[in-house]
Amino acid sequence: MGLVKFFIKQVRHANRYNKIIRVLLKYGFEDYVAHFKDGKGFLRYFIPKRKIREAAELNKWERMRLVCEELGPTFVKFGQVLSSRRDLLPAELIEELSKLQDSVPIFPGKIAKEILDDEFGAFKNEKIISFDEFPFASASMAQVHKARLATGEQVAIKVQRPDIRDMIEEDIEIMRGLAGILGERLPSIKHFDPVGLVDKFSESIHFELDFIHESINLKRFAYNFKDSSVIKAPQIYNELTSTKVLTMEFVEGQKPKKVKLDEGEQPRSSKVAREIADSFFKQVFDHGFFHADPHAGNIIVNEKNEIYFIDFGMMGTILKKDKEHLGNLLLSIEMQDVKLMMTAISYLTNVVVFENRKSLEYELIEYINKYAYTENFHLQVGQMLTDLTEVMNNHNLQIPSHFFLITRAMFALEGLVRDLDNEIVLMDLIKPVVRARLLDDRNPVTTGEKIINSMYDLGNYLEEFPSDLRQTMKLIRKGKLSVNLKHEGMDPTVKTLNRLGRQLIIVILVSSIILGSSVFILADTDPKLWGVPVYSLVGYLFASFMGVYLLLRLYKQESED
Repeated sequence: MGLVKFFIKQVRHANRYNKIIRVLLKYGFEDYVAHFKDGKGFLRYFIPKRKIREAAELNKWERMRLVCEELGPTFVKFGQVLSSRRDLLPAELIEELSKLQDSVPIFPGKIAKEILDDEFGAFKNEKIISFDEFPFASASMAQVHKARLATGEQVAIKVQRPDIRDMIEEDIEIMRGLAGILGERLPSIKHFDPVGLVDKFSESIHFELDFIHESINLKRFAYNFKDSSVIKAPQIYNELTSTKVLTMEFVEGQKPKKVKLDEGEQPRSSKVAREIADSFFKQVFDHGFFHADPHAGNIIVNEKNEIYFIDFGMMGTILKKDKEHLGNLLLSIEMQDVKLMMTAISYLTNVVVFENRKSLEYELIEYINKYAYTENFHLQVGQMLTDLTEVMNNHNLQIPSHFFLITRAMFALEGLVRDLDNEIVLMDLIKPVVRARLLDDRNPVTTGEKIINSMYDLGNYLEEFPSDLRQTMKLIRKGKLSVNLKHEGMDPTVKTLNRLGRQLIIVILVSSIILGSSVFILADTDPKLWGVPVYSLVGYLFASFMGVYLLLRLYKQESED
């Protein structure tokens, strides 16, 4: 039985592999196909010439987007993830990947009902009394149906596509293999670490496939805004939620579009734009947990002007200390303060000493000047962060993952806010939130808490130190402790330290001899010469000889240097 399954899997892989090659050939990427396998050119003859001519009229970046769309959900998601990596990909490709749309047909509502019955016995046990079989929303991994529970609540039920997991696993396996081949054979993309990118994508998409994980994100977001009368998240129904199904409150309302929001007597678009932007900056700088895809499709505005965020599959987390330095980074651009920017970058990239500090400083000055003398630079926060990422990449600084997510989210937010009210200045909304956070971190109570926590940590360290030392000594006695030390370019430093060590030994020896000789004088010991104890004279002569020797050595070394 296992052999049969293995054979079926290999055949399926071969079919999928051939489809990928056909799609690449269709859109004119023969040069990439050549790196995969020889002898696949004949597949081009099975592609209609009309399709090839149509593809030839598009530019390279448009064709790359269409390749992702034609290959299905996994490649669409991969393209969407790559669209946040502005540090790696050309701006033209990023723009095309941002347009990626899911073009997956809906699956029958009957199958959705079967999944609900398999997971919860929802219809057998009459937990759901009405269910719209035609979904009102559909995406690459799931579709959403409107339903009514036996308790009377109207809900939205997000049902995962059947067999989507197997398909994604298969695609990721193939993508990893293709990425490995391209990484080996194309030096131009090797430094992107294509296999690493696929692995990171695999990790993120598996999180998205787990609707329990998404429900936890939603609850956490709702808790952070529990005191807000404007920013909301739908209620979760735990009894009808699993890894494959997410049941939540059905929210009546509309997408935040200027035309729709300004239909009534009182235009609402400007107020909604400010509330959305303000809430995002609070998510980042107050909560440290933010929606990484705040575009119009993931937000609903109801008649009460309550703003509901939906789709919590992609969220970002930022550490408390990182929030402070990210805030300093944004303020330093506004204040044109290179020193503050260098400090923030040093912390965010976990670098103690910059390899080429002067070069980085000059590049940052140029970066700041570029925006200082650019009209409406404060409207381009996403682009500012992207350009800063490029500067950090030029100096091989490791950029934290949340920085890419914030940059991606900032572009989505800017597009949404600009559509609703193009006069809103995002930097004007960021500054009060950042400054309030910085003041809060520096008030006496917070400072006192930090001191107490540091003392507590120090106490724990001192308490654990003897035990750790005993463990280390045991490992040393058993010969199980090994230290691997690698240094580059430290030979001159080591030589200098050795030289200083020898000189220090001589100084200590001379001082000791002088001190000992003085003791003989104070003790008035015999024999004496010219009224001075002989031992003291010998000691002083030897100390003088060593002192002269040391001075001569120092003079010689200074001449050599």
